[in-house]
Amino acid sequence: QHTPLDNLTVRCEPDLPEDECDAFALALPAHGESELARDLIQQCHQRLATGGRVFAATDNVKDHWLHEQLQSMFGKVTNRAAEQGRLYIASRPKPLKKIKSFDCWFAMRDGEHLINLYSRPGVFSHRRLDLGARALIESLTVPDGPQAGDVIQDGMHVLDLGCGTGAVGFAASMRGSGVHVHALDANVRALQCTRLGAEKNELTGVTTQLEAAGQCDEPGTFDPVLANPP
Repeated sequence: QHTPLDNLTVRCEPDLPEDECDAFALALPAHGESELARDLIQQCHQRLATGGRVFAATDNVKDHWLHEQLQSMFGKVTNRAAEQGRLYIASRPKPLKKIKSFDCWFAMRDGEHLINLYSRPGVFSHRRLDLGARALIESLTVPDGPQAGDVIQDGMHVLDLGCGTGAVGFAASMRGSGVHVHALDANVRALQCTRLGAEKNELTGVTTQLEAAGQCDEPGTFDPVLANPP
């Protein structure tokens, strides 16, 4: 997205730009996800030009963890304390000998269906299916009573609000013929995981939308709305 400043561009992407850069600035909260922090630090190292620097800040005035992570990749790290936290400055040394992947595929079973899920740091419930998603998937079938049967019927238009890895939407998509699932999330990495998972599971009726304010395409057209808030 272009801004009024000619030299400033705003981008919302699942990874740091592939372009070689002279400097990176990272704000890493003390209570953030550790794997996401390591993933971003490694990406900074890979994309820094020779002699380029990374500036990483944390709001933990007693931090040791972030300092250790930077040292493990960059070696020498300058440490500057402040009232609000700490700032670290590191220069890119030699290329990393080993690049670690923080992403993963895992599988879950829903009845007769084996569903493959792709997960990345920063996406809700990384590496596992959380209990809330499992409970929501199980609620798609009413076990007894006059309304017993699958909640999802053929041809339904389903909204997966806060899709994460896409687990709930995928399960809904497989419950009937011609079911279309529209997956919303404010996390661009979550949408990337959902698209890759839909391709892996050969689900052609899944669409995605990046959205932080809860506004969806085609409002008023959905049969059920499924949501598993973190």
